[in-house]
Amino acid sequence: GGMFFMLMTCKVGSAPASSLSSLKLVEKGVDKQFMGMLAMCFAPVEIMATVLLSKWIAGSKPIMAWFYAFPVNALSCFLVGGIVWLLPALSPGEALPWQFWVFGLPVMISNSIARTLQFVSIMAFFTHISDPLFGGTNMTVWNTIANMGGNWPNYLVLKLVEKISWETCETGTTTAGELKRVCNNPLDGFVVLIACGAVYSLVWMLLMRKKIQQLAVSTSEDWRIGSIKKA
Repeated sequence: GGMFFMLMTCKVGSAPASSLSSLKLVEKGVDKQFMGMLAMCFAPVEIMATVLLSKWIAGSKPIMAWFYAFPVNALSCFLVGGIVWLLPALSPGEALPWQFWVFGLPVMISNSIARTLQFVSIMAFFTHISDPLFGGTNMTVWNTIANMGGNWPNYLVLKLVEKISWETCETGTTTAGELKRVCNNPLDGFVVLIACGAVYSLVWMLLMRKKIQQLAVSTSEDWRIGSIKKA
């Protein structure tokens, strides 16, 4: 029960940044192709990080590697959200400001590495606790639960962001006599959800620390099906 709850709730805090940041960047005029190329550039960094940290992840307590990467992921998600929010709207063809490359890119790389580390370490933990009598079925069940825990918060965030946002628009005329619609956004749902996600991640980490430490010291025998456990 505790493991199921952990997997279903651990990604709620990072959901606003992971599901809304790319949409917010497109809204501000960042080219979609550029974002795709940027994501591809992260792949070698993620692979290198996995190789360098593989010995630590493959130890006797992979779940602790996952937990230690949690605050890095949470902090980087909060910073990514703040950087995206502060990014000015771009005109067509306008380049990203230097602040994005100096501050935003390192934070995005840190977030990518943390997410990769969490994914690899939780898979290592699933391998550790899966009952060999059931082959890959047991591991598939855990992986499915983990995927569900990562997807449902994104759906919730996408539903909430418009309901939380408050936008006021006024229509006027330009000097050339053309109609012009100007909108102000005094309450941005993106900012609210990013802030709530940061608070949630902190509270979750404090509340679940002891439970994760208990999972870390559990043996593979503790995860065997009760009726066929070894005596």
